[in-house]
Amino acid sequence: MAGRNGSRTRPDPHPTGAGPGALRRALAAPRPTAGLGGHSFGAEAAAALAVARPRVVRALVLAGPTSDPTARSRRGLVGRWLVDTLRESPWQVPILCRDVLDARPWRVATTVSHSVRHAVEADLAWITAPTLVLAGERDPIVPPRWRAQVTRLVPDARLVTVPDVAHNVLTTAPGPVAEAIRDLLDPNPRG
Repeated sequence: MAGRNGSRTRPDPHPTGAGPGALRRALAAPRPTAGLGGHSFGAEAAAALAVARPRVVRALVLAGPTSDPTARSRRGLVGRWLVDTLRESPWQVPILCRDVLDARPWRVATTVSHSVRHAVEADLAWITAPTLVLAGERDPIVPPRWRAQVTRLVPDARLVTVPDVAHNVLTTAPGPVAEAIRDLLDPNPRG
């Protein structure tokens, strides 16, 4: 996303050619062509798209997937987010706060409200793509019980829990994340 994670510049939003044209081509393809991923609330959207368009998604990454049914309330989600800010790398906290301001608090509240109403587990059992469930070991938003349940619900899923990181596993542990995604996309690498 342009201008996110502390960036003050607006980079090319589609540097790999993964813009709207690529999405249209993937949606029209006769066989699965797209690797799709989502983090946090984005994992809910990615799961829904994988169910709605199974012929498009050849691999799916659900990183820090919300929303744990035991905290499916505004208070529960916001409370876990606040705990997460205490567990994140110190350099992440100002970025997270700025992201909320950049996205606009009313939009964040709308997203939280959607997540409260949306039972993502209803989508998970219908996912047909090989799936990586990715979470940080210290993630209070996606506790061990919920990440295990997500992995059980998706028919072809594998769980990777990255040690010593919290919810923002994608930005705080890029090496292990890249390795796990590489394994998902090419489980039998040629060497």
